[in-house]
Amino acid sequence: SSTAKAILLVVCATVFFVSLDVTAKYLSGYLPVPQVVWVRYASHVLWMLVFIWPRLGSRLFRTRRLRFQIGRGLLLLITTVLSIAGLHYLPLAEVTAMGFVAPLLVVVLSALILREKIGPRRWGAVIVGFVGVLIVVRPGGGVASWPIVFPLAMAFSYALYQIVARILATTENASMTLFYTGLTGMVGASVFLPFVWVTPTDPFIIALMLLTGFLGGAGHLLLTLAFGLAPPSLLQPFLFSQLILSTGAGWVFFGTVPDAVSLGGIGV
Repeated sequence: SSTAKAILLVVCATVFFVSLDVTAKYLSGYLPVPQVVWVRYASHVLWMLVFIWPRLGSRLFRTRRLRFQIGRGLLLLITTVLSIAGLHYLPLAEVTAMGFVAPLLVVVLSALILREKIGPRRWGAVIVGFVGVLIVVRPGGGVASWPIVFPLAMAFSYALYQIVARILATTENASMTLFYTGLTGMVGASVFLPFVWVTPTDPFIIALMLLTGFLGGAGHLLLTLAFGLAPPSLLQPFLFSQLILSTGAGWVFFGTVPDAVSLGGIGV
């Protein structure tokens, strides 16, 4: 069914997003955060021009909802900046957990903006999920410190991004939407580039820079296709699979394991 396909696309997208987070966190140790953000979008645009433009031609650029396309791109740019800034200061699993305020907000915004009918079980899940985030954040102690502003603000921006993505998915071509997302992010991030640029010389770092665009683009393409098949509020629970992957990736690549309380909040 279309719903089952949408769920599978969302779960596959989380694999790309976790891979992007790992790569971005690693790069932020060698390059300034604004440069990592610009590289993520510039390589995204490069991949699309090389592989998608020859197939779609001028259809890659034609849109009937330019303002929505730019707005979606700016929301994702803000989300990316806040995400990488958070990853620079905080462990991967905790950033991911706090970022999961976004699915809870999407359910609320879907009811308010998209007029979706949300049943009592979903509202109950929203409340329980928010409790889980509070356990991870531990206001007044534990993980709580000023950098938590980054993942929490990221969650709000990402929730709005998903709502706009759902609106566009009903009328716009997914590849074209993905191109405008990358182009908007690249142009927006270019403003800061002259002030922070560091020329990389390590071939491995350059390869990772190119990889970020592929990982981000692939993940958001799958997410865009999923939103064209099913409502955002229905798909949100399956994005939580990213928590499991992020916790494992943080341990494998960075040697960080959440403490018992954070693991409890992630479990909730």
